Amino acid sequence: MRISDEIERDVIHLIVEKRLFSISKQTCDLVGNRLQEKYGCYFDKCLEHPEYLLDILSEAYGASAKNIVNQILDDLEQLSITPKIESFQTRLTKFVS
Repeated sequence: MRISDEIERDVIHLIVEKRLFSISKQTCDLVGNRLQEKYGCYFDKCLEHPEYLLDILSEAYGASAKNIVNQILDDLEQLSITPKIESFQTRLTKFVS
C-alpha cells in the first residue's frame, strides 16, 4: 500500500509540532512563526524542506537545537515506513552527527 504524499506531510507535521509543543507552547509558536516569516510555510513543509526546520531551530536555540532534533528523531523511530520519511530522518541525523 502506497501512503500518499499528503499523509506523509501530515505525519511529519504532527510529530514536529507535538514535540515542540511538549517542550512548550511558546517553543512551538516561535518555531512555527519563524518558519512562516522566513520561508512562508509552516510545519507542513518540513518533510520536503527539513533544512528550514533545522535553520530555525539553530537560530532560536543554538547548540540546543541538536537536542530537539534528537527528540524528533526518537519520535520518528517507529515511523520509518516510507522512503520520504526515511530521507527526512537521514537529513536530520546528519545535522546532529
